[in-house]
Amino acid sequence: MKTDFESSPAEQVQNATMSFEERKISKILVVINPDYGRKAVDTCIKIIQSGINNPEVHLLYTVDMEPVAALDEKLEKKMYDELRSQGGKVIEEEVKKLQNYNVNPEVHPMYFGIATEEILRTEKALEPDLIIMGARGLSTIKKFLMGSISEQVSKKAKAPLLIAK
Repeated sequence: MKTDFESSPAEQVQNATMSFEERKISKILVVINPDYGRKAVDTCIKIIQSGINNPEVHLLYTVDMEPVAALDEKLEKKMYDELRSQGGKVIEEEVKKLQNYNVNPEVHPMYFGIATEEILRTEKALEPDLIIMGARGLSTIKKFLMGSISEQVSKKAKAPLLIAK
């Protein structure tokens, strides 16, 4: 399938109206996080229910955070232990949801850092047919100053991005 930049307007309309099955979606990258990413799994399940047979689903758990400098070693360990514990619970819940629909996702290692960079690295390595992620709903000022993760991914990813709200 051509990208929208290579397609004529008529082809773009046809691509937009194609069902998920017609697009031959077989590999899905689902980005989850503790705050807003759980809706991505629910959206993935809806897509699977729409007729995609046995998709390869990859779960990537990210926590978007700047590296923390000059933290006491014990405090830093405690912070990351808590993040890993919380992440493990979220991943376990989301995997169970998918397994209820006979989908056994491949779970990628948790990532703490600049989420956009890891999402794009994972996308490049996997070459998924679709990326699904949640939207945080930043205020207008924060969005203007920082941009959102989903906005950054949509600009740089090669795969189509579906934002679950």
